Amino acid sequence: ILKDVSDEAEKAQVMEAVQGIPGAVIDVSKPADGPPTGKAVDVQLKGEDFEKLAELSEQVMDVIRDVPGISKLKDNYDKGKPELSVRVDREKAALFGLTTAQIANTVRTAVNGTEVSDYRIGTDEYDITVRFDQNYRDNYSDLLNLTVFHEGVHYPLANFASIDFATGLSSISHVGGDRVLSITADAVGNSSSEVVAEVKERLADFEMPEGYLMSYAGQDEEQQKTMIFLLQAFMITIGLIFFLLVTQFNSVSLPFVIMLTVILSFF
Repeated sequence: ILKDVSDEAEKAQVMEAVQGIPGAVIDVSKPADGPPTGKAVDVQLKGEDFEKLAELSEQVMDVIRDVPGISKLKDNYDKGKPELSVRVDREKAALFGLTTAQIANTVRTAVNGTEVSDYRIGTDEYDITVRFDQNYRDNYSDLLNLTVFHEGVHYPLANFASIDFATGLSSISHVGGDRVLSITADAVGNSSSEVVAEVKERLADFEMPEGYLMSYAGQDEEQQKTMIFLLQAFMITIGLIFFLLVTQFNSVSLPFVIMLTVILSFF
């Protein structure tokens, strides 16, 4: 974080100078003034299917990508690493007297290992983990050759399960119990309110599929909360002043006239 950079051109020069460092993710920004707040732009897409949310996210970013003053536009969708998914046919497994728990424990032990005991040397304690040698758990065919031991018999995993290639999500965000994909951006050159207003205007006609919702968070949400709080505080203050005037003058009509006069004096 740079403390003495006040010009966006200088920040761009610094960012260009530090690019290309292997394994480093570098972000050049100024310290925020005042209390911490969210991103200038924070569009939240809610729904059940993350693949669909990712598709909607790309469409939304295409719409707002060229908004004047918008910078560092991105979403938090992370596909994660490829993985193998083992799907058990419960009916076939039941024919062999096997349960999904038995099959899952066997696969877990083979791939990740299972802690079976502890080994102590003096005050030091070490876990003893049993799992397959890497040569027998390194690829797709190794899993298919895996057997589940039950009542003295080894049953091949391929007889009652299938293995699919998939991509698991690194993380799943939730807001209020709903799955959420967030699109965030900073405001550069223009104020946050101007950028958010332009984003809202462009997305006003964006059609969301049934079961999917779009909402706004970040600084916009904080500003709305602040405005609601100030409005409530103002109304409570007016009510207390009116109550004091009623108590002072022992009348309802006179305080009402006074309050009305004060309000009209601002116009």
